[in-house]
Amino acid sequence: MRSKYPVTIIFGLIGLVAIAIWVVTFEPHGGINLSNILFPISSALLNLIFPNKDVPVALWYLGAFLQYIGIGLIIDIFRGARRNKEMKSRHNQ
Repeated sequence: MRSKYPVTIIFGLIGLVAIAIWVVTFEPHGGINLSNILFPISSALLNLIFPNKDVPVALWYLGAFLQYIGIGLIIDIFRGARRNKEMKSRHNQ
């Protein structure tokens, strides 16, 4: 059985890999901060919500993961809408 949301699943897996890369490369006292590169949407939103404050760890991980899920879901919604439009145009011919 095919999933209705294959891109969402793929992006969710990519998000987990991105989080794993961030965890392995994270250095709290310097080094390259990959969070702005790997999670730009989540970083921007959390910086707006918590300016100059520490973000709760669970919220940070959830935001990082949901960023990828959200992008995949948007792509799947557009794919489904395009597919429905093509089906209707074929049906009307």
